[in-house]
This record gives sequence, structure tokens and C-alpha cells, in this order.
Amino acid sequence: MNYKLIVTYGIAAVKNGEIAIAFPDISSSKSKIKKLCQLCNENKLSPEQLYDIIEDFINA
Repeated sequence: MNYKLIVTYGIAAVKNGEIAIAFPDISSSKSKIKKLCQLCNENKLSPEQLYDIIEDFINA
């Protein structure tokens, strides 16, 4: 059996210096996750909003 190593990226929300929520393994595209993080930070999303954002991102 041949296995292929795939690097994946995720996102985490930090609140009061602690990881409030984390979503690992969202995408294998570092640039897409970086852009997603930038948009979340620019729009000052709360950790609670990430569920919907990640769902939309995955289904896009």
C-alpha cells in the first residue's frame, strides 16, 4: 500500500490569550487558509462565528 503525505492547515481563535476553538485540517492550501485568517481578523469575528465561516469556506 502506498501512502502519500499531505500537509493540511487549519485555523484557531484565541480569546484572552487562550485557544477558544480550533479547526484543524481544513485545507491543503496554505494561501487559502492565510487569506481566511486575514479576513476573520480584519472583520474582528468572534470565536463563535467561526463555525459558520468554516462551513461556508469548506462548501465554497
